[in-house]
Amino acid sequence: MKGIVHPMTGALYEQDGEGNVRVTVKDGRVGIFTPAGRRVSGDKIDVDIHLAGWVGGPKVKHHRLET
Repeated sequence: MKGIVHPMTGALYEQDGEGNVRVTVKDGRVGIFTPAGRRVSGDKIDVDIHLAGWVGGPKVKHHRLET
């Protein structure tokens, strides 16, 4: 999966393909969160809600790129 690494914690934030965000920490813990930051499952219990929203939020096409 493609994702983004949190600049301060080093955690990897990825879309899980089901509308949620998968967060993997360096020590191997994983948590699944909604784009709003609500925990769904996993060992990791905290999340950066701004990054979760950015990674898991809707993808909008730029109005000037429409054909």
